[in-house]
Amino acid sequence: MKAVAAFFFLGLVVIAFSVDDEIPEGVNCPAQDPENATHVPHPTNCNLFYTCSGGWPILSSCPAGLHFNAELEVCDWPDSANCTASAED
Repeated sequence: MKAVAAFFFLGLVVIAFSVDDEIPEGVNCPAQDPENATHVPHPTNCNLFYTCSGGWPILSSCPAGLHFNAELEVCDWPDSANCTASAED
């Protein structure tokens, strides 16, 4: 039973460390975290955005029906968000 638990744990560790460590093209996170979180739009999907942490983007999504408003850095109604990327949900 210990061997099964160890194998399962090892699998979780491999999954956790196999995250793609490349910053997507068009996503610019500041190298240092400012006092407040920085959020940047996804380059091709209005429903998605990135929260920057330590210079690295963390993918997030808006609730269904909302788009990321890059000016206000919040999820907003599509008419107010003025997103020019695709409108995929």
